[in-house]
Amino acid sequence: MEGLSDEQAVQLFEAIRALTPPLRGDVERVEVGGSLVDHVSGSRLLTRDDRTRSNQRIKSTTKPPRKEAPFRVAGVVEGADVGTFRFTLRQVEPSDVPGVGTVTEILFGFEDRLFDAVSDAWNSQDRVFVVGERVGNEFRALDIQVAAETPVDAAEANAPGME
Repeated sequence: MEGLSDEQAVQLFEAIRALTPPLRGDVERVEVGGSLVDHVSGSRLLTRDDRTRSNQRIKSTTKPPRKEAPFRVAGVVEGADVGTFRFTLRQVEPSDVPGVGTVTEILFGFEDRLFDAVSDAWNSQDRVFVVGERVGNEFRALDIQVAAETPVDAAEANAPGME
């Protein structure tokens, strides 16, 4: 509706739906009047059709957020809030994440099954790989693994001072 945000429009149509008669039953119409509809001439009759139209408007306005293809990034978990199941991945590589753009850090939500992996990554400050996805404006971690250490060359391992 003109002048209303999507959220306000949904609230308005939910209120209209609550005032309309159910799709089944004895009540076929409801008359609404008084200060609620003063700006409209007289009272307003709400029918089952108004309920159906309200449902359609609510559904069209509240589309589920679009899911982006999963992506893989590396970084360091420098902040974690295990109470809200979120962590911040910093030192992100690559910094240009497909479907996301250039970022320096990403705030991921995660499921309970990743709790130990996130805790370990946060406590160790080791570099990790995160497979994640973007849903609307939110990021969700699908998997997290410690990045493999760079293997030390055998010649370097035997070099003086490398004991």
